[in-house]
Amino acid sequence: MQPPSANADRNKPLEYIHEQFYSVIDEPSSSPLYDLALCYAVYFASLVSLDGAEARAILGRDKASQLLDLKLGLEQSLSQADFLNKPNVVGLQALAIYLSALRVHNRGKGLWILNGFAIRIAQSLGLHRNGELLGLSPFLSEVRRRLWWNLVTRDSRSSEDYGLDQTTTLGRDVDIPLNVDDAQLSPDLKSLPPEKAGWTAMTFSLVQIDLALARQELGSAAGSSSNPLPGEEIRIQIINKAKASIIQRIEHCNAVVPCQRMTSTCSLHLLNKFDFFSRQQWLALQNRRCLENIATEDSLVQALEILEPQLLADNDLLSPFRWAKRAFPQYDITMYVLWHLCVKPEGSHVDRAWRIVDEVFAAEHSDSLVGGVGSKGAVLASLRAKAMALRKGTTTPVPQDGGVDLPNSFELEVDNFNFDIMANEWLARTPWGQYIPFTPSVAL
Repeated sequence: MQPPSANADRNKPLEYIHEQFYSVIDEPSSSPLYDLALCYAVYFASLVSLDGAEARAILGRDKASQLLDLKLGLEQSLSQADFLNKPNVVGLQALAIYLSALRVHNRGKGLWILNGFAIRIAQSLGLHRNGELLGLSPFLSEVRRRLWWNLVTRDSRSSEDYGLDQTTTLGRDVDIPLNVDDAQLSPDLKSLPPEKAGWTAMTFSLVQIDLALARQELGSAAGSSSNPLPGEEIRIQIINKAKASIIQRIEHCNAVVPCQRMTSTCSLHLLNKFDFFSRQQWLALQNRRCLENIATEDSLVQALEILEPQLLADNDLLSPFRWAKRAFPQYDITMYVLWHLCVKPEGSHVDRAWRIVDEVFAAEHSDSLVGGVGSKGAVLASLRAKAMALRKGTTTPVPQDGGVDLPNSFELEVDNFNFDIMANEWLARTPWGQYIPFTPSVAL
């Protein structure tokens, strides 16, 4: 977080947040447990964004052990606050921040399950309804909208991570958040400010909402019709609607400002990926008996352009955001490329495809601090092994891990980054531990 601005009138909400954090740091023994949890979550997310060398230089200890302390501190804070039975918005904010950052180190189904748990907590607090209908202030209503849409749009990633349909319906009982800066919001607002036409810290979140709504609309169009499937013009209409909204949101992004360049680059990447896969799925549903026709050279080139690892890695301006790339491996697009290589192991773009696949596996599937990668990792490894065998044109057995060490289970276990271990060691290793009574077998 940045220090409070001297412009007090313009940054009242930021001053309020800073005061909340400083109070916890100054008097942890008398601070509300949910405020403690929020601090732990912010510290955890901040540390995740650093590489190992940066973390050691700043903290004087290794990153993994410090992350473990913060993780356990958050879990104990929520446990002692009886979060399950007495939830509140601050505790839910802490959990949402924590789950967002935890993706970098744990991508298993436990994360998806916990996000579903967070959505149920949000519903119990009424976040799925507009706050104005509940008699809440404009400020609180907007904060709740932001939190609700953060949780439900994150749930839409379940299809790519685990091959599961999104179970939360993105109804419009709660409005989409405004595209406004945090500094425009204040607890004493009588009415919400008008939306900005340019970039704000909310712009990328709104892009994700646009895509989630388009994805749901596309699924409804495909599922509501029997044979024949709605024509390609229906898909294009939905895609173009989302594209128009997204382009309007990012057209004012300044490419020399890192966070704005990140928003523009990732938004276009997600839009192209959505367009590509919706088209492939549409074709697959229409040609179930002739899937080889989907493995065209043009489709492979499009997939490679989406998958190319240069998205963040080759741009120094975006280097502060490389950690976020690790949180969202490109499972589906990698799977398509490998499937294509199995169907058509020869072609003019095969060498390029293998180079990119190898780079993706090296970058996204070899981190020793990443656990719980789930069945998608195992499927990708098996597909890669099959494609390698076909490329060699031999029946010589290829290791089933495709060159990646995988255990017999689909769920990888990484010490300390699963959800309920070593909690008893945390009390002796963190200065705030003395203020939170220990509860054994906490599983968050």
